Amino acid sequence: ADARARKGEAGGDAAAITAAIESYGEALKLVSAAGHPSEWTTTNLGLGNAILLLAAKDSGIERLGEAVAAYRRALAASDKGRDVRRTSDIQLRLGQALGLLAVFLPKMPKQAH
Repeated sequence: ADARARKGEAGGDAAAITAAIESYGEALKLVSAAGHPSEWTTTNLGLGNAILLLAAKDSGIERLGEAVAAYRRALAASDKGRDVRRTSDIQLRLGQALGLLAVFLPKMPKQAH
């Protein structure tokens, strides 16, 4: 999933980013926050990042709510006391997603939100 997201980002390939989002979703089915909190956090962070990339390409704006949810799941499972840098990165990304959502929500079709 990470490789697909990087490929999509580097080449501006929305299809590769979409494939990465699907891969992250599949990976989340294999781990749990309770059983594997670090992997759960990393996967949700990657998912949120990929959705933000897609939104930046103006083809994934309607999925910004999913990015917010992924970042919130990552934040809930992160080890805030041990990994301050990662926690702050998640918080930063969550803020970016919420900011984009605030900008684009009024422009989205009613059924999308």
